[in-house]
Amino acid sequence: MSIVDEKGEQIAALCRKYAVRELYLFGSALREDFGPHSDIDLAVVFSRQGVTGSFDQYFDFKMELEELLQRPIDLVCAASVRNSVFRQELEATKRLIYAA
Repeated sequence: MSIVDEKGEQIAALCRKYAVRELYLFGSALREDFGPHSDIDLAVVFSRQGVTGSFDQYFDFKMELEELLQRPIDLVCAASVRNSVFRQELEATKRLIYAA
């Protein structure tokens, strides 16, 4: 069981607190090369659209995830991914861990 699976209920609570519509795990956390010093790659889709509060929402959510999981978090907004190669890799490998 992964650290993300172990903390699933707490992650869900943070997602509700920060109006997350979907949260995906991707990257090394889904592969065998994930180790004790690896960061955790997450892609987020927030429910609320617009600029007001989005900066604080993003960074506060990231900070609380890092505190909960005790690891660096690489948090990307899924809708903001412009690099086509990265987007293809994200779409091909992501695993849904929360949906509102």
